[in-house]
Amino acid sequence: MALHGFELQEALYSRLNGDSALGALITGVFDAVPDDTALPIVIIGPTTTSDDGSKTLDARDYIFNVDIFSDYRGMKETKNIQARIYTLLHEHNLSVSGANLIDLRCEFSSEVLENDGVTRHGVMRFRAFITDS
Repeated sequence: MALHGFELQEALYSRLNGDSALGALITGVFDAVPDDTALPIVIIGPTTTSDDGSKTLDARDYIFNVDIFSDYRGMKETKNIQARIYTLLHEHNLSVSGANLIDLRCEFSSEVLENDGVTRHGVMRFRAFITDS
């Protein structure tokens, strides 16, 4: 079984970055955020992967966060961005190069106020089940 973490990240980035409705809500989609980037932004976070195969199937679970950061007063902006990301990713059949994406699900989402008292942080956790192609 090959690891397909980077290919999954590329597919996620393409899906999120290519959506004009999401693009109208945010400054950009990032892995590493450039200095002085205006909010709101979306960050594709780190991935944890584990073997989920069997004797006859090479498969892995990929668990990753999509983080939203906003300086809008209140959670409205963060929740609207989360809703669009959910629509774009939950149970969507992304094309992951060299692999078969069997399932992509949003496991949970939450919103918190960061310690600075201004920045809203939305967290969405997704699980992708991938097999070799």
